[in-house]
Amino acid sequence: MALNPKIASIFDVFPDVLILLGPDGKILDHKVPPTSEFYLAPDAWQGKSLYSILPERVSSLFENTLNQVLQTQNPSSLEYSLSSEQQRKYYEARVIPIGENQAIAIIRNISDRKQKEMQ
Repeated sequence: MALNPKIASIFDVFPDVLILLGPDGKILDHKVPPTSEFYLAPDAWQGKSLYSILPERVSSLFENTLNQVLQTQNPSSLEYSLSSEQQRKYYEARVIPIGENQAIAIIRNISDRKQKEMQ
């Protein structure tokens, strides 16, 4: 992402995945921390639609949220889970408008919190 150096240095310490999205869900840019255990490796999804790389259930949630955010120009959030071979992981995505045709999704792994809530 083309950010000024001060803001970029702040984002560098975030544990969250940042994804810049176009109005059609296309991934325009991203920042994935090296320690992230995100659903797919970033090389697998750069330039693709977020909807094409996520399971249908989750992509529908993202599509509805992105459309709402771009129409209202208000941030919104969603929670979802993804299963891997080893376990189910839970995520929170906050989607924030950036102008009329782009939004940034800030995605955080909330699996620890969800596991504590289920106990």
